[in-house]
Amino acid sequence: MLIGILIGAFLYYGMGHATALSPQFDHAEAGIKKNVKDEARRKQALEIVGRMKKTETEFVKSREKSMKGVKAALSKRDATDAELRAVAAPLVAEDKQVRDGLLDLQFELRKVLTVEEWAQVYPSPAPQR
Repeated sequence: MLIGILIGAFLYYGMGHATALSPQFDHAEAGIKKNVKDEARRKQALEIVGRMKKTETEFVKSREKSMKGVKAALSKRDATDAELRAVAAPLVAEDKQVRDGLLDLQFELRKVLTVEEWAQVYPSPAPQR
């Protein structure tokens, strides 16, 4: 039962994970357009951000399909922990794969931008007071 609650909470709070990245990608895209003066590097950086957006979009679509099976398993009162884990395992693996892929693209983008451009596109947060 506890596993069911945990998986349910994971899915409930995890569903917005990928869509929460959209504003970050849009912000990065706008920052690149504004701050990267070299046209070839700007084009390359925007292409990388485009791949990030595509990865996110594909993940959301895939996740919606996968969620149907998880919701069905969670609706069964007699579902065992093993059954719930088996249904959730592909979702957890997919989430990790997407996060790793997006991180790889971040590193790829970092290689394209100069240190100054990176700081303009991704400024450091203001210190907490």
